[in-house]
Amino acid sequence: MAIYPSLSRLSRPSLAQSNQSGYAFPMIFARLTSALGAFAACTLLAQPLTAVGQQAAKTAVAVHPVIDAKSAFMRKDSQGLARSRARLAAQDDPLVVWADYWEARLLISKKPFQPVTIERLRSFQALHHDHPLARALQNDLLVAGIRGRSWPDLARLLSNLPPDPHHPEPTGIACSRARLVLTNETLGEAMGLARGNETLEGCLSLLEDAAGKGLLNRNEITIRARWAALMGSQASGKRLWKASQAAGIRPMPYEFDLLSILATSRSSSATAANRFEPLAKRFNPEQQSFARFALGSRLWMRTDRRAWSYLALGIASAPDQPPEIVEAAARLALRRAEPELLRPILAAMPELLRNQETWVYWRGWLMEQQGRPELARALWETIPEGWSFYRLLASEALNRPLLPMKSEPDYPERYTIGLLRPSVLSDPFLGRSLSLASLGLRAEAIVEWNALINRLPDLGLLAASQLALEAGLPDRAIAAAIRTQDVHDFRLRYPKPFKELIEQEADRKGLKTGWVMGLIRQESRFLPKIKSPVGAAGLMQIMPATANSVARGLGMGRVDARRLVEPSFNLRLGTAYLQQMHSRFNGSAVLASAAYNAGPSRSQLWQSSIDRQVPGAAFAESIPFTETRDYVKQVLANTVMYETMLALSHTPSQPAQHDDASSQRLSAWLSHIEPSSRSSSSR
Repeated sequence: MAIYPSLSRLSRPSLAQSNQSGYAFPMIFARLTSALGAFAACTLLAQPLTAVGQQAAKTAVAVHPVIDAKSAFMRKDSQGLARSRARLAAQDDPLVVWADYWEARLLISKKPFQPVTIERLRSFQALHHDHPLARALQNDLLVAGIRGRSWPDLARLLSNLPPDPHHPEPTGIACSRARLVLTNETLGEAMGLARGNETLEGCLSLLEDAAGKGLLNRNEITIRARWAALMGSQASGKRLWKASQAAGIRPMPYEFDLLSILATSRSSSATAANRFEPLAKRFNPEQQSFARFALGSRLWMRTDRRAWSYLALGIASAPDQPPEIVEAAARLALRRAEPELLRPILAAMPELLRNQETWVYWRGWLMEQQGRPELARALWETIPEGWSFYRLLASEALNRPLLPMKSEPDYPERYTIGLLRPSVLSDPFLGRSLSLASLGLRAEAIVEWNALINRLPDLGLLAASQLALEAGLPDRAIAAAIRTQDVHDFRLRYPKPFKELIEQEADRKGLKTGWVMGLIRQESRFLPKIKSPVGAAGLMQIMPATANSVARGLGMGRVDARRLVEPSFNLRLGTAYLQQMHSRFNGSAVLASAAYNAGPSRSQLWQSSIDRQVPGAAFAESIPFTETRDYVKQVLANTVMYETMLALSHTPSQPAQHDDASSQRLSAWLSHIEPSSRSSSSR
């Protein structure tokens, strides 16, 4: 996604697209809606959309011109892109907006400051004013201007392209706008924008300007330069100090040596620590404290046993550390299960960070550990009801109901949703999204889908979710359903494609169906043909090497990797692997889920780092890898919701495994993590 800096922001957070539907089918339905009227269209839409998509696919052209257009854009072939754009225009194809965008992007990359480029942007905005690419393109142009490092030219661009108050700009652009009006009066807001963004070119230039004008003192410059170094850019820190010389401000002795060590810690904390030790005595006490705390947090990320001793020696510097370093320190304190060590770290967090749901929950936990349950409850009550990890934990602590009183629309709402379906179906954003999905243009399809659901009310979102599910796009269905604020449909938030197959394989392996569904929802969003960039495939995202290892254990021959997209085959191997992880880690869903994502050796390493029993929630939050940490929390939150939904749909003829009420409590899935024999023997 590197070639789409603005596009990547537009496309989050949905997953990849399915190839189950043909290019033409959304257009077919738009025409049917117009021809048959709302009632007839609603009746027709009761049919599975995938069948219509498969029929439409037969008429899809072999190579669509929008694919040729993107290919030409990637090659920076302006002439080839123009030819493909002409084909799209001749066919009156609504996907021409993407060719227009790519043409403008090529022009921006070559001539960001030329009048012809601004004219092209204005033309695009006039032609596609309601499309999010219009705002994205303006951001692209301003980002290119920032990279051009010509402040007069950039200032002129910023003046000609005012911000949209309804669509916040990327931080680097906001910093550049703040630089236009930088004074003592505007300094506070400007520094707030740049805080934590010291390596972004727009923000670094803002800081250089402020330092050169004498608006920053030496302490502020010191902290900003160190934060830049901790992001891996010693050069940014040096630039800031160079600019400060104009105001007669110079760094403390050996500060550049410290910046070098901090920058190294980004890529190799062990190397940085080894460099620091022989040089430590040359630094003053404040420099030593800062270095030790930062290095301790970074050493924790690689489960280095020196981490806590470093961190404890540098605790006085916690208020001056960047948020990611303070959060890492808090997670290390959770891993050690020592509440008294967590308290000063939480106190050092910036207010905005401290008030995030994660840390509000742990602040409440600290109050509970101190025997102050009233204060704990008061903190937990500030966490809204909901179905994310910490909202579920807070609800359990407060005995709040897991589901809202109404977990699916009532009859009048369902009637309205039915009436809304034709208008949603005929929406050009939906048509383009499904067309792009059928062509395999993943990021572009997500942009169009998000543009659709960003402007729909709750009932419209549920209509879009229904249509996506019927089209064989459960990822889109989930993306729409999770946006609702007041009217929810948990059948769409937590869909159950392949339910019978999943239940069958889960029962065979002695696994809870809800856990398998919760994992699949996180891994693939129930898209059976999805493949990751590293080769994981299918519903449970199995790597070919893992598939072969599991198959050998099942007495099967070598696996044909192409079969991993077959739902039944994928589920057979995926549940077997999950069962192996569950057994290997003595029934811990936390460790098994982490192993499924990051590999069993890493789960084993993390478990070996504890020397006492740790609450499962604390251990999950202390996982060093951001991806795995978020994965475990989301999978287990999903699991609780699926177990709850399965229990609600239970009938006497169905398996009784969903009758276990404990499986509907997140705390039961988390339990406690015990030290491994390896960690015990190493003490």
